[in-house]
Amino acid sequence: MRDPREFADRISDLQLSLLTAFAVAGGNYLVMPRLVVHTAGRDGWLTLLLAGLFIALAAGSIARLQLKFPGRTAVAYNEALLGAFFGKVLSLWLLLHFLVAASAQLRLVTDSIKFFLLPQTPPEVTMGTMLFVAAYAVRHGINALARLAQVFFPIVFVFLVLIFLLFQTSVDYHNLLPIAAQGWGPLALGTLAALGAYQGYGQMVFTMAFLHRPDQGAGAVWRGLALVAAVYTVTYIIAIAVLGPQHLAGLLYPILDLTRALDFPALLFERAEILMIVVWLLAAYLGLAIAFYLVALGSMQLLHLEKHDPLVYLLLPAFFCIARVPANLTELEQLGRWVLLSFVLLSLTYAVLLPVVAFFLRGRRSRA
Repeated sequence: MRDPREFADRISDLQLSLLTAFAVAGGNYLVMPRLVVHTAGRDGWLTLLLAGLFIALAAGSIARLQLKFPGRTAVAYNEALLGAFFGKVLSLWLLLHFLVAASAQLRLVTDSIKFFLLPQTPPEVTMGTMLFVAAYAVRHGINALARLAQVFFPIVFVFLVLIFLLFQTSVDYHNLLPIAAQGWGPLALGTLAALGAYQGYGQMVFTMAFLHRPDQGAGAVWRGLALVAAVYTVTYIIAIAVLGPQHLAGLLYPILDLTRALDFPALLFERAEILMIVVWLLAAYLGLAIAFYLVALGSMQLLHLEKHDPLVYLLLPAFFCIARVPANLTELEQLGRWVLLSFVLLSLTYAVLLPVVAFFLRGRRSRA
C-alpha cells in the first residue's frame, strides 16, 4: 500500500485548522439550531459548547493515535491494528460513512437552494453542478483544497461578523433566561443531539498524514473546532435572542429565516437570506469537496492504486444517487439519524478502541 509520505502534497497546521472548520461547519451550519432546539430549548448554546468539548477530547485521542503512524492515513493503519480482514471492514465503514454523510449534506444544500434561490431549476442540475465543480478541485489533491480554504475563510468570517453586529440592534437576551431551568436531562439529550453538528472532524484521520509537522496535528484540529464552537454558540444565542425558542423550533432552515429578519435599508438589499446562501455555499462546497477527496483517497488505498484521479469521476454517480434516495425531508432526517449513529460509533472506535489496541500491541512487542 502506497504511503502518503511519498505524495508531493503537504499542508500546514493553519491549513489543517481551516480544513477542519470547513469540514465540520460546511454542511451543518444552516440547520445547526434545529439539531438542539427541540431537546435543549434556550439552553442549546450550552449543549453546543459541551458537545464541542467532547469532540475536542476525542480529537486529542485520535491525534495521539495518529502520531504512532506518522504519514499514514486510517486506511493504512487499520489493518496494522486490527488485522487484514477487520481492518478492511473498518476502512470500508469509514469511507461509506463519509460518502453517505456528504451525500446527505449535498441533498440539504440542493433543497435549500431550490427553496430560496432557484425554485424553477431542477435539483438534479444543481446537484450535478456542485459535484462536478467539487470533482475538479478533488482531482488536484489536498493542497488545492487547503488553498481554497485559505481563500474562502476571510470571506465567510467577515460576512458572519457583519451579520452578528447588525443583529445587535434587534436582540433580546432575556430570551436566554433562565439558564438550565429544566434541569440536566434536556442538557444531556441536547448535548447528544449537538454532537451531530460536529460531524466532519473525523477528516483528521486522513489529513493529519499530510502535515509538515505531525506533532502539531492536535493543536491544529483543536483550533478549528474552537472556531466552529464559537461560531455555533454565538449564532445560536443570537437566534434565541431574536426569534425565541418556540419560534426557532418551528423553522425548517433557521439560519436563513433568522437572516431574513434583518433589515438592510442602508445597504439597499431586500433579501438578506440570498446573500447568506451565497456565502454559505462557499463553505458547503468546500465541506463536500473535502469529504469527496477523503473517499477517493481512501478508496485508492483500499484498491492499492497509484493515484486517486481515476476514481474521482467514478464516484460521482455514487454521491448523486445516494443524495436522491430520500424522497422528502422526513426521509432525509431519518438518514441523518443513521449517519449520526455511525458518527458516534466511529468516534468511539478511533478515540477509544483503537488507542487501547495500539497500547496493548506496543506492550506485547516490547515484552517480545
